[in-house]
Amino acid sequence: MTRPLITLAEAKEFIELRPNNVQHDAVIEGLILAATEELEQATRRRFDRHEITDDFDTRHTYQTDVDLLGCSESGTVVRSSRQTFTLTGLFPDQTEGAQVFYDPKGAFGPDTEVDGALFRIDWVTGKFDLLRGTIQTVRGLRVVYTAGIEPDNEGTLSGTAPDALKLACKFQTAFLFKRHRADNVGLTVDRGVVSEKTAVATGRWNVSTGLCREAQGLVRRFRMPILGRG
Repeated sequence: MTRPLITLAEAKEFIELRPNNVQHDAVIEGLILAATEELEQATRRRFDRHEITDDFDTRHTYQTDVDLLGCSESGTVVRSSRQTFTLTGLFPDQTEGAQVFYDPKGAFGPDTEVDGALFRIDWVTGKFDLLRGTIQTVRGLRVVYTAGIEPDNEGTLSGTAPDALKLACKFQTAFLFKRHRADNVGLTVDRGVVSEKTAVATGRWNVSTGLCREAQGLVRRFRMPILGRG
């Protein structure tokens, strides 16, 4: 279920419609949802809070030296396997924690759960470190956790969403609102930008769809990393 990133009031203010002008409310509400869905597709992430299951590739292993007694000549040094991955969820929730499972055959169950001492998660960056050796397998490691933006009392994500995401949604909603005029559909130049008479002559038809340039720049840093190694 897609939850809108911004409220109707925020969208109307950005589009510069008076609050008492309710003529376009239904259209704008639909455009807000459409804009949010486009942002989710562009970032390959779901924004609202939900449980996520990430399956990782364990075919790459880092060898690290660990000095158990500190940096001294008598220190005991052991060599261990360490693998670093990046969780795909937006804003992983530390309060919920995570469950980690390892099974080369991919048959994950309670008996395959990894002890909490053998992994660690940087909840700010989403980096996940597995501090144990593994067999090289495509999807033998699974991490289950909760991530996303908590909805507010109005059912939107506006209360706690990052300002950059909200602004991207405002830009995209305003863009779609301008484009929804029937005589603008399919033109690269909106009617009225040059003039009502010349827009058709200067605009090209069959323009490719997608995010407006402002929204593209704002959401770039929220794109989901490639599933697998961090």
